[in-house]
Amino acid sequence: MVVDENLDCPEYNKDNFQMAEEFSFWVEGVFQTIVGILGIFGNIVAGFILSRREMRNSFNLLLVTLACFDSTYLFGSILESFRKQFALGSDVHIILFPHLLYPFTQIAITASIFMTVAIALERFIAVHYPINYSQAMHEANALTKRIFKYVFSVIFLSFLFTFTRFFEANVSYIDHDHNNLTEKIIALEPTEMRSNPIYTSYLNWSRLIVLGIIPFVLLVFLNASIYKDIQARRQRRMIHKKDQFKVQQPRQALNSGKLSTNGDNGPKTNGNQTSNCTNAKNGAKKEESDLHQDAVELKPLTDQGEIAKAVQEPKPKPPPPSTISVNESRCKKEDNMAVIFMGFILVFLVCHLPRLLLNIHELATIRNAMKCMKADLNPFPLWSTFAISISHVLLAINSSTNIFIYCFLSSKFREECVKLYQSLCRKVCITQWQQRENLVETPKTCVIQTQRAEM
Repeated sequence: MVVDENLDCPEYNKDNFQMAEEFSFWVEGVFQTIVGILGIFGNIVAGFILSRREMRNSFNLLLVTLACFDSTYLFGSILESFRKQFALGSDVHIILFPHLLYPFTQIAITASIFMTVAIALERFIAVHYPINYSQAMHEANALTKRIFKYVFSVIFLSFLFTFTRFFEANVSYIDHDHNNLTEKIIALEPTEMRSNPIYTSYLNWSRLIVLGIIPFVLLVFLNASIYKDIQARRQRRMIHKKDQFKVQQPRQALNSGKLSTNGDNGPKTNGNQTSNCTNAKNGAKKEESDLHQDAVELKPLTDQGEIAKAVQEPKPKPPPPSTISVNESRCKKEDNMAVIFMGFILVFLVCHLPRLLLNIHELATIRNAMKCMKADLNPFPLWSTFAISISHVLLAINSSTNIFIYCFLSSKFREECVKLYQSLCRKVCITQWQQRENLVETPKTCVIQTQRAEM
């Protein structure tokens, strides 16, 4: 084969290639599998807690949907680790891979990215337009409509973007000679569409723009806007509290001045504490007797029911919470959920950054890599092999750590976790007690039956 001297193909020996395979085995195989199993378990627990009645709102339900997409991707990555790194791929696995496992894994990671952007948009609307958001949520079936709108849009766009993945690979049967016998071996091979340079260029550019640049720009913009709105709202609260404190100071001074001009009823500076407490008690008794006399004197002039009600309920009921306080508490809850999701966005950007950089590097070197592949040379440098394994592990970590971020930042989520743990412990204790009682009663019944049989 004639090799073009102008080709700049990376060179590395068998030892380097073996080192890359061992690194991929431990990182993309062992570690990624452990992270994926723990992540699926954590997402199931988080979904169960967030879907409870005490935690049910639009933000938490969207997080449950995100956990479903992440768990689907983790399951596909675990199966892929079994097939590639552990060589445990069965014939059924290979047959299902090109038209079921691989496409749905790609749909799941795409839906996870789109759902993250959708939740960020939902948090931005709740924080930046709180009045419109609260009015919309008070409508009938508002929660169901909102969840359906986001979930349907994400699933539709994810399927529309990744439907070509169903046609990228096929199953082929290769003849293999073993002990003078010819056997059919199932293998995977790329289709003509996947090998087409035009489709390869489209796939790389679409992944860079749709799954890289656009989500990163939107998440950074929405995250910065949410942070600015929260800071501005906190400053307004502090200013409002300072204004209230300035207004309350003159009122307290006036009240203290009125109390000091009440004559004998005011506090006396001379005399011991016992006389002051006694005078206070006598004054209180006198005031109660005066109030009782006033009530008796007003009895013939007013309605009996009103007097009885006044006597039974001398203290007025506290006024209901104002609309301002209710809106303020709702805004604080929305701000807390926005802060929690800002942690989600930060982890997302860190974990997806290597994938974006690798995609940019692949686009910059794809033509030279394809020429090297035709010349049976190494298409990509050795460091990219290590970076791909690290990128895959970071994607699994991002899909597995949402529950830990929520548990670390949300006190309500921690309370629900404690309640769930206590209820499970209570059920286990009751089950063990019932089993213990049955074990105690069973020998007694056996003894009674044997005594009757001997008689």
